[in-house]
Amino acid sequence: MANELPRGVKKVLVVKGDQIEVWGERPRRKKRRTSKLLRPAEKLVRRSAEAGEAWSGTYLDRHGDAARKKKNGWLKKMPKNVYKANRKGLKKLRKLTDL
Repeated sequence: MANELPRGVKKVLVVKGDQIEVWGERPRRKKRRTSKLLRPAEKLVRRSAEAGEAWSGTYLDRHGDAARKKKNGWLKKMPKNVYKANRKGLKKLRKLTDL
């Protein structure tokens, strides 16, 4: 038998008495879960979600700190906290999209 099997042949089973040998079995390729046409869109959606996660995590941390430190501190510090969270989210988005 040659080293390579014809293209249409996936594997060869050789029966020797009560034993079965498998020759030339090719590894299976993983099936793509997204069509080629939608891959760029899926990538963009995933990256923007990651940037949104960075934004919300930053804002929540700052919100909690401000609320803990002063009475109604979350409200007083809200513009600054939103500004800083926006900067961090946009930075993450730029980093992910290589702009």
